[in-house]
Amino acid sequence: MAPDPAPIVVVAAGRPGLGASVVAALVALAAMTEGEQVLWIEADAPEGGPDTLAARVANADAYELVVVDAGARADAAAAACALEGERTLLLVVGDERADLAASYAMAKAVVMAAERDANRLPPTLAVVANRLDAVSARWAAESLADACRRFLGRPMLVAGHLPDDPTLAAAIAAGMPIADAAHGSPASDAAAAVRRRLRAPSDASAPPSLLPRAGQ
Repeated sequence: MAPDPAPIVVVAAGRPGLGASVVAALVALAAMTEGEQVLWIEADAPEGGPDTLAARVANADAYELVVVDAGARADAAAAACALEGERTLLLVVGDERADLAASYAMAKAVVMAAERDANRLPPTLAVVANRLDAVSARWAAESLADACRRFLGRPMLVAGHLPDDPTLAAAIAAGMPIADAAHGSPASDAAAAVRRRLRAPSDASAPPSLLPRAGQ
């Protein structure tokens, strides 16, 4: 009997600049730190089309988790969410209303694409606020979760938030590998909490007020 496909976490943002690639890397690193075998795929690259993506994931039997960085490409996110296995679309949001509108549009496009496939359920929806303080993160995540619940009829798991981390940003900008730059950083610690919440989304349909507060 063939093994079950590895769970897939597709990290995407409604527009460029919200940090989807960094969030994807931090979630992948958090999983590896906890002992998981992780395949990290950059699907937002020009060569990251559906066929290439499917071929790479088809050879992921040795992995326990696949993290796909879809960036701000709705086509890449939809292609990744159409793959076999347990799929989670993790949307990265900021606190601008335009960010929320763009991320909602991304969620809608992926869900509608999935609903056209009668043989596959839509992915689990999740949200993480990036580079925000706890109060702003809570507002942004709850706003997107509420919109998805009201207008798409889909629950959204509020996975937490990553704080603004200028030291990490400066290290990455200076060319330091993200694995080295992230070591021991606040953003890395927060990403570990996000990964744990994604691993056990038993309360995915709970109200988004369950967003972890600072210090949790």
